[in-house]
Amino acid sequence: MVCSSCGHTHAILPEIIIPYSSYSLIFILTVLRDYYLFHMTVQALCNKYMIATSTLYAWKRLFQIHKKLWLGILEDAATSSLTFLSTLPTANTSDDLAAFFQSHAQSFLQGVTKTAHFSSA
Repeated sequence: MVCSSCGHTHAILPEIIIPYSSYSLIFILTVLRDYYLFHMTVQALCNKYMIATSTLYAWKRLFQIHKKLWLGILEDAATSSLTFLSTLPTANTSDDLAAFFQSHAQSFLQGVTKTAHFSSA
């Protein structure tokens, strides 16, 4: 549909999609949970999910930045990444993700922090 204000078309993405990414939020969280469980080597983990090692480390770096933003520096230091991941929603529904984004008022695992305005309509 063409926007009546600007004349351009705009994509409306569901909450599970991370803009400009080939991977869903659920997929990235699953990979990060497995990484922090330390049940396999990095190479085995990357082979399991068919991703590059550099991709895993980029997600890890971005995740750590966002974790620090959400928790604050002191709480971040006291909270392991695995513990923090376990507090994130399971995202079984679009409503779960919309509530998560509204409570954190930031986009998740995107290159820049923006205010997320998602609607699960």
